[in-house]
Amino acid sequence: INGGTWTSLAGAVKNGDVVKVRVTASTYPATTVGATLKIGTLEGTFSVSTPTVVGGTTSQIGETYTDPQTGLEWKRCSEGQDWLNGTCIVTADTTTYTFAEANTRLTTVNTAPGFKGKTDWRVPTIRELSTLVDYTVPNAAAKINNTLYPNTPNAMFWTSSSNVLLPGNAWYLYFFDGYANDNEPKTLSKHIRLVRGGYVPPVAENSSRLLNAARPYYAPTPENYEKSDYIDWGSGVVTHKPTGLMWQRCLMGQTWSGTTCTGVSSAYSWDNAKTLTSTLIGQTDWRLPTQKELLSLVDFAKTSAPAINTTIFPNDGGSNVWSSTAFVDDSTHAMYVALNNGASYHQARTNNLSVRLVRNGLLSDTNCLFNWAERLLPEFLSPPNQATQQILQMEGNAIYHRHYPSTGVYIATNSTNLYAIGGALGNQLLTVGLITDFLPAAIAASCR
Repeated sequence: INGGTWTSLAGAVKNGDVVKVRVTASTYPATTVGATLKIGTLEGTFSVSTPTVVGGTTSQIGETYTDPQTGLEWKRCSEGQDWLNGTCIVTADTTTYTFAEANTRLTTVNTAPGFKGKTDWRVPTIRELSTLVDYTVPNAAAKINNTLYPNTPNAMFWTSSSNVLLPGNAWYLYFFDGYANDNEPKTLSKHIRLVRGGYVPPVAENSSRLLNAARPYYAPTPENYEKSDYIDWGSGVVTHKPTGLMWQRCLMGQTWSGTTCTGVSSAYSWDNAKTLTSTLIGQTDWRLPTQKELLSLVDFAKTSAPAINTTIFPNDGGSNVWSSTAFVDDSTHAMYVALNNGASYHQARTNNLSVRLVRNGLLSDTNCLFNWAERLLPEFLSPPNQATQQILQMEGNAIYHRHYPSTGVYIATNSTNLYAIGGALGNQLLTVGLITDFLPAAIAASCR
């Protein structure tokens, strides 16, 4: 319904039926979306006065929400709440559960026909639940998108991730301030929010995925490209494939010797850390990472400290590392990650912590490659200088693309390959080659 009409088949709708109607606004953003529904001589009007904005469109979503970046489908209400009149309200005597009770709750929810006809709901892992945190929300409300997840308890939520060293404890996330740790006994009661789906590796050994607990690295051989989370460029920097970010292997103050990080890391106040720069590998866009970027490096599967891949990041020592994320509830504090175990918290900005710098590596490299390719192949890639866009993460890894409307060609990169499709190239995805085959020539052409 968008300035038009819809007609049902005769006899398809009868009195007492529930009719679902999708309404699309003619303009964006929209504050009120309305329609008139007429069945025979009966006519009724309805409106959605507070539509939910999702992914740049206005739509009213139901009791679940599928995150387009992760593929995870979430229950919008925590357990013990029900969806009623567009929000979540408490309807059960019990809204918190021990770790064992959470599993019992899953059995109930997944008994046929299940919730919304699905029987594979589960408690999220710590990495999955962390994707819901919104550090910009003041603590008067839970640090989460409260439009997508209304009336979320401003409290602690269990994850399904056990403490790998102390299996009687488990990871939890405190939505009051975004704090996450693995130091709570499973016998304590906390809230739970259920999830399903997400990206599943096609083979067990293929673990280069955004949501996986582990952050593995394998020797750089062709058969290992898909297995490894990191690309080692051999110059003291690595690309993290699930995010496309490029990281310095050494903490600030240390030096890359060619095989390891030497020296002692420096410590900085948060305000000083935010001003740090670097010219490593000739790039000047190094910066302090956000809290979520820093958390993406945590290896939750490790059975010994530090909780980071020490082949890729040697001599880390389990440092407390600053992020660029301010703590919204106290202007004198900022967020950091304790890499001894991967905990997320905040502390005074005047405290001195370690720093690891990052840059938007895959996006920068992608723009370099695309600009270079446009000059080489104008017959396919025109008009030039199209905007680079990120689309849904392919199998959990970041992917960027450009579309050339005059020729109908798309070119794209993930952290490993360069792809092309469309136009004179046809509708079969063409793997042009490895990024490492082309990037040196692109850089030499001064495309940045």
